[in-house]
Amino acid sequence: MKGEKIACQDLRNYLYGIDNYRQASMLRKGREVHKIYCEVHKGPSFLDDRFALTEFGKLVLENGSFRAGRAKNVRQIVVARETLYCSGAGTCKRGCGGYGHCLPGCEKIKVRGHKCSFRVKMTMRLGYIDFWYVEVLGDHSNYNVADDSETAANRDVSRMLPNYDQLLQSSPSSLSPAGGAKDSEKTNSPANINDHLTNVSDSFLSKTLFAPNSLVSFRHLNVPVFPEAFSVSSSQGTPPSQSPPQHVNTQLSHLRLPVKQESSDADSYLARSLLLPYANGHGWVPNNDVTDVDTSSHALDDSLDGQSSAVCTDEIDGDVNCDGTDEDQSPVDNEGKDLVTRVRQLEAHVTQLRNIMLKSSNSGTGSKKKEKPQRDFDFSKYNTRHVALKIAYLGWDYHGFVVQEDTDKTVESAVFDALLKTKLVESRETSNYHRCGRTDKGVSALGQVISINLRTNLLDGPGVMKKEGGTAHTRQGEKSTEIRYVHILNKVLPPEIRVLAWAPVEKTFSARFSCKKRTYKYFFPKGNLDLALMCEAASKLIGEHDFRNLCKMDVGNGVVNFKRRIVSAEIQLLDERENGYQMVELTITGLAFLWHQIRCIMSVLLLVGQGREKPDIIDELLKVDDHPKKPQYAMASEIPLVLYDCDFGDDLEWVYEADWHEDNIKHLQQIWAQHSIRATMIKRMLDQLDTAKVETESDIAPWNELSAPLLQQSDWLIPGNRPRAYKPLLQRDTCESLEDKIQHFAKRRKMAHPMNSSGSNGGT
Repeated sequence: MKGEKIACQDLRNYLYGIDNYRQASMLRKGREVHKIYCEVHKGPSFLDDRFALTEFGKLVLENGSFRAGRAKNVRQIVVARETLYCSGAGTCKRGCGGYGHCLPGCEKIKVRGHKCSFRVKMTMRLGYIDFWYVEVLGDHSNYNVADDSETAANRDVSRMLPNYDQLLQSSPSSLSPAGGAKDSEKTNSPANINDHLTNVSDSFLSKTLFAPNSLVSFRHLNVPVFPEAFSVSSSQGTPPSQSPPQHVNTQLSHLRLPVKQESSDADSYLARSLLLPYANGHGWVPNNDVTDVDTSSHALDDSLDGQSSAVCTDEIDGDVNCDGTDEDQSPVDNEGKDLVTRVRQLEAHVTQLRNIMLKSSNSGTGSKKKEKPQRDFDFSKYNTRHVALKIAYLGWDYHGFVVQEDTDKTVESAVFDALLKTKLVESRETSNYHRCGRTDKGVSALGQVISINLRTNLLDGPGVMKKEGGTAHTRQGEKSTEIRYVHILNKVLPPEIRVLAWAPVEKTFSARFSCKKRTYKYFFPKGNLDLALMCEAASKLIGEHDFRNLCKMDVGNGVVNFKRRIVSAEIQLLDERENGYQMVELTITGLAFLWHQIRCIMSVLLLVGQGREKPDIIDELLKVDDHPKKPQYAMASEIPLVLYDCDFGDDLEWVYEADWHEDNIKHLQQIWAQHSIRATMIKRMLDQLDTAKVETESDIAPWNELSAPLLQQSDWLIPGNRPRAYKPLLQRDTCESLEDKIQHFAKRRKMAHPMNSSGSNGGT
């Protein structure tokens, strides 16, 4: 295995011991970690990260029989890679001949190897977790150029800078978070290092930076560079340095300055910390009056210059310098803004940030308006009225209509939330509530009806009931115009649920027991289905039959009578175009329906339409004496099923509020447009695929010339895997018989009267 084996805890010191590494402005290509084998424990910087095997990694390491890919054995499986390379932004000579930056017109400006050949490759393997195999490749081409006047000037300036090599040798543990707590930390602490840096930098600032006619380009100082974030701390402060003279022209736009939120004087803080390095030691510390410098997300963004900044983390994938600048930024910008202008811009930015923080703190503590407690509503001032509400809903994302204990995502729950919020009912228990039909998860409705006692403005009229001890006759306000029930409820209902109309009804009216007929519709694509056979099979459903083999027997709730009357069953095309993509609807009308009855019927009809069963299968399944046990088959999907209408004859007259009727139409049109656009897009894709040229063993031709149209759109309506060999329904395994189920539940004492013949109105 190539490279030198270095423990993760020693990686920092090892890299800082390499001269070429300290001289380079290093970039990260981006770490690659196979998390199935190892997990990463983040440290203060990426050089301090530690690694450990996952359970799967341990299993692979222990079991040598696992395939290791191109590795000779499992111990050599590569689990992590990291590559650091020189940005070529210093005085490195690039392939085109430029120093620090490419020559004008260079086409290889983005090529890594073109800038500088120096790089560090690190590889971690499964059998040597938490160890890096480090390869140091290349060098800095012509790093010291004698005839480069600017480089010589930088070299002179660098002599005045603090010697980071000596600092690292004298106190390696102080800069390495991987090291444990030692007594030496008191003497070799970042604070002491900062004191040393301050003494050196004060001399440098006074002699060089603020000297007359001085020009400093910080990106070209040949000083050791730290390509990862670290903190500089100090326990004491010093007065701020004097402001730099206006003649100083320094390029500092690449620096990101920390924002110290605790500082009482942000302007003074900025002046003191202007030259403080953000993350990688490109500069120096001019004074030590700043403590706990934040090197994370609190760094001030250089957005005032329009320059983007980036923090060097493990998530960086591209060529981003750890100091937050583009690696190909020109090292010398003679037209850069002067230092005073930059300070003023930063002061303005700090003022903006201070105002934002002040606003957010005020909004979180005391400035937010307190919600006024709602006054208790006096229901005694209103009479109640027995009304019927017609409700439409798209139930695709709901867990059915009826309230359930384990979820709030039901239509009925949303309806009662709206009724309680609008104070139309005092409680569900006292509302005399009935529903016409109970639809299951994913089923929609256009004509669902509920009956309920609602608050009313009226003193008398159809369905109006005077509250005992009430004071409605003495209440001030409207007493002759009824509450706009549709308007007030649709204001608070979810967009998938709409109240279409309301009707005053007699006190004895029940949405469940007063309903004379219920109509369901099931929509499906024609595809390759034989509609003639399906129509023949559907006609056999008409009349009164025992549908125990075409439903889910709900014996647990006391339903043991499975005879129901089907009034009509029709299948018709909704689109007469002969392209195989027509939509079809099944319309079934009956007095009442059993649990999952429509979906079971639709499943059998689809088998008939696919040619897998004959229409006579309906007759066989209705002969419960010959077939007392239901064959096992999957129900059709619930998505296309709609409770289309509930018929009450002349017992009620619906009141449609004109403005909200128009709004409901617009609302459904918008939903239709969204889904129609999606369907049209997919249809156009299918048309394009039909004309694609396909290569076969003998020819290359458009698909529609090589194959008959594929029209299997209805296959998804019956969930589950399709067996290779179809097994007829009457030859399949069967469920328990009705008698077995009754006996089973009777033993569990869940049926006090097993022969109760209560019906169901579920039908889904």
